[in-house]
Amino acid sequence: MSGPKKYQTLIDLLFDQRGKSGQINFIDVNSTEMSISFDDLCSKAEYCLGYLQSTGMEPGDELIICTKSNVKFLITFWAAILGGIIPIPLAVGISNEHRSKILKIILNLKKPNLVTDEKVKERLKIYIETETSHLNCKSIIDNAITDYTEIDKGIIHKVSCDDTAFVQYSSGSTSEPKGIVLTHTNLTSNTYAIAEGLKLTADDIGLSWMPLTHDMGLIGTHMSLLSRGLSHHIMDTDLFIRRPLLWMTKVNEYRASILTSPNFGFKHFLKVFKRKPLEKLDLSCIRMLINGAESISVDICEEFLSIMKVFNLKAESMFPVYGLAEATLGVSFPEAGKHYEYIDLDRRFLNDGEKCKRTATDKHKISLVKHGKAIRDCQYRIMSEKNQPL
Repeated sequence: MSGPKKYQTLIDLLFDQRGKSGQINFIDVNSTEMSISFDDLCSKAEYCLGYLQSTGMEPGDELIICTKSNVKFLITFWAAILGGIIPIPLAVGISNEHRSKILKIILNLKKPNLVTDEKVKERLKIYIETETSHLNCKSIIDNAITDYTEIDKGIIHKVSCDDTAFVQYSSGSTSEPKGIVLTHTNLTSNTYAIAEGLKLTADDIGLSWMPLTHDMGLIGTHMSLLSRGLSHHIMDTDLFIRRPLLWMTKVNEYRASILTSPNFGFKHFLKVFKRKPLEKLDLSCIRMLINGAESISVDICEEFLSIMKVFNLKAESMFPVYGLAEATLGVSFPEAGKHYEYIDLDRRFLNDGEKCKRTATDKHKISLVKHGKAIRDCQYRIMSEKNQPL
């Protein structure tokens, strides 16, 4: 397999996978599985685009994608990309607080369209009726697309590398959601750098339970693996939450080598595993456990590696990364294939202006993971409160 390929646009990235043998396997919330080839993904996206265009959508229009179906999400997402329509991925959520966030985002956009599920649509309509402050969202919810018919393929829009590809709402947003505008260049550059940093090979197979509405699930896993023509398995997030042990069972079954999870995922798995251990696992296939999206606990990393060692999990597979939505995704990676590193500091000397001190004792120790160096096309610096580099 040659080195990572640098694409000009996401349309180039997607269409370059036609004719390749890769596929995406979806494991839904009921553990039912279905696979689509890269050829199928391209074709289904083109037909979906045809339907979107038949409703009057044009290049530059905004399309919120808020669905529990990973299959529907990806087909709609790529359809929008092909048509120059700007997809806005949003998690469904179950609370009124989250519904309020979705409606705030709708009001924040120019004239968005919505693709969602029938149940989600009904719940949003009920919420609007009780929270009358969002009544001006009613027509968008009423006209939401919950299904489409395949009639004609859509017209592919000619995009430039500096055009907006999609808007990513930061997972760190609180009361006022913050949209990050990502161009095609942002995404093709970052997926290229991620693929390079992971040292992806032709034998790699991905498996992730991360939501596709999260940058680590969509860009870090799906797009990065797709850009290299690599097959990957996408497990429904709710299925992982309910049955975390299935994660490693599927890794063993499919011989997956690239896994993605925040610290929480390893902790959640271990909690259930200690109560109901698995047997007959062989995790020697795992090359990388990409650990990011939230603070990384050295204790959890060490515990996971220690307990899973009996299943042939390699200690050097733990791969702590740093990134943020504002930088597209990836910023800093350690060196692939080497054991991750951390530093033990005395927590009493971590106040502003104080010089940090190493410690070897447990009493005041805090272990901080090293995230390696900036990946290609990324730079970072430490600034003072007066915006001066330190």
